[in-house]
Amino acid sequence: MGDGRSDKSSFREKARRVTASLASLFLVAFVLLSCAFIAMEAGHDCEGEDCPVCACIVQCENVLRQMGGAFIAACFAVFLISQILLEVCPAADFFRRDSLVNLRVRLND
Repeated sequence: MGDGRSDKSSFREKARRVTASLASLFLVAFVLLSCAFIAMEAGHDCEGEDCPVCACIVQCENVLRQMGGAFIAACFAVFLISQILLEVCPAADFFRRDSLVNLRVRLND
């Protein structure tokens, strides 16, 4: 019989996965929204030296510059996005195969 430890560890593992998925989703959304903001405001009417739109564009460019130089971080983000899609997509259950070991079935009883 179970002593409850596996339930806690599986809950922690699921919580860890959800947290990692949400963090990567927010990171990717932030980068994509920064790109979209720069594209939308590229031809704005500048108000001069203290233009708030230009200040936002500079901040978005800094974020993209910091993210663009990190090839490993980009690969990691792609990996996390694929993991999120596998968790969210109902068709992804096809790729997960339950085995007797995963189900903890003993055959020698």
